[in-house]
Amino acid sequence: MKSNSLKHRDAVKKTIIQFENLSGAVIDSSSVIYMHKCNFLSLLSRAIKIIIPEQAYDEINLNLNQITVVSFNNIRQYETDYIILKIAIESNSPVISEDREILKHAADKNIPYFNSLMMLNFLVYKKIINSSQYNDYLDILKKFAWYGKHIYKYADDVHYAVIHNIC
Repeated sequence: MKSNSLKHRDAVKKTIIQFENLSGAVIDSSSVIYMHKCNFLSLLSRAIKIIIPEQAYDEINLNLNQITVVSFNNIRQYETDYIILKIAIESNSPVISEDREILKHAADKNIPYFNSLMMLNFLVYKKIINSSQYNDYLDILKKFAWYGKHIYKYADDVHYAVIHNIC
């Protein structure tokens, strides 16, 4: 059986591999709001195709032309969380969310998932921002995002692996 530190290291490597293959994702309203407040949504949209269900887009009061709004009339009656997961499965795309329930369901369905904090690491990985800019965006994100200590620790480890080309 693997130790916790080996499992953790494997998880970090898996995240880096997922970054390599990331070309698009389905996003929820909370992540759009977080990234918009931190001013890195447009940077992310230049790196990957961002898809948002119409129902999630309707929850935010922003005019954003850098994300693709998708409408599914035949599933409009379902909850937004379900629609996000359905689009992710149908488009073979990961999910970006801050919502634990969405992330849990994504994990249960083997859908890759990220949060805004991981997308900052992705931007460093793709060399769209540098480590100093990462820290600046992170400081802004910390003002309103409430991640657990283990999430920040994991993000720090991914960041370290990215900037030191580990993996």
